[in-house]
Amino acid sequence: DFTNPQTRAWWFSKRQYLLDMGVSGFKTDGGECILSDEVLFSDGSTGKDMRNRYPQSYVDAYQEFIGQERITFSRAGYLGAQRSMLYWAGDQLSQWSELQAVLKAGLSSAISGIFWWGFDIAGFAGPMPSKELYIRSYELGSLVPLMQWHSEPVGGQFSELLKSEDLINDRSPWHMGARYSADLLDICKRYSIMRKALQWYLVREAQVSEQKLQPMMRPLFYEYTSLYCDVEDQYLLGSSLLVAPLLHEGQTSRSVLIPQGSWFDLFTQETLEGPCTIEREYPLGQIGIFLNTKDPEFTRLQESFGSLCV
Repeated sequence: DFTNPQTRAWWFSKRQYLLDMGVSGFKTDGGECILSDEVLFSDGSTGKDMRNRYPQSYVDAYQEFIGQERITFSRAGYLGAQRSMLYWAGDQLSQWSELQAVLKAGLSSAISGIFWWGFDIAGFAGPMPSKELYIRSYELGSLVPLMQWHSEPVGGQFSELLKSEDLINDRSPWHMGARYSADLLDICKRYSIMRKALQWYLVREAQVSEQKLQPMMRPLFYEYTSLYCDVEDQYLLGSSLLVAPLLHEGQTSRSVLIPQGSWFDLFTQETLEGPCTIEREYPLGQIGIFLNTKDPEFTRLQESFGSLCV
């Protein structure tokens, strides 16, 4: 009950030693559940009153405790969630429909003021992802503001609902590579190298986002016009990267809407003048990536993707 100052002080006194040890922050998991509408909080609020307010009071309390130099990494929130540091999309199952939904969740979060967002690559729970799903999700996950993989431990909350024969739920690239094939691990390695090489760009664009109060991952209509309002499967990552992921089982090609401007197609090495719509083939291990040729550091940006163009 974070509405009770004494309880709040007691709770965080038990966690002060972690700050003293030098931890950088807390993963403020959960937070969206209240036992019943009849629960009574210290300030007189009922469970019904706090249904939406509690998640934010929880995250805000932790943020106040750790200060502005450390981070919270949360999944639940309410009005004011944009004040908190980092968010991820919660628990997804390893299904194609969840991958499709998570991109919409990211874009919705972005235009709601939540700039620093990510998701569990290839899902958190349920039956293990297929090789194809894992790779397609890894491609997408490497090109959002926060990249992470995470999975439910054996015997976790979904284990009774979704029976699985797997004794190990680990969705790490090395475990999935051992489960399927070496080429899966190689693809993940190349995207991880790319992510590291792109760090300078992500830092630059993060600073721009802070200065201009605009999301780093944003739908096309945010940057251009309302004509792009129905584009739900492409997005911009910063000002100079256009991303077009593959989100459906068996999909190896897609149409890409190129907005106005001059864009360099990473995999075909063509320069395209928008607006236009193109058709492209994307075998497993390739995702639609287009670079704004007007970026002041275009050559450096192009070189950052070297691991994908071998």
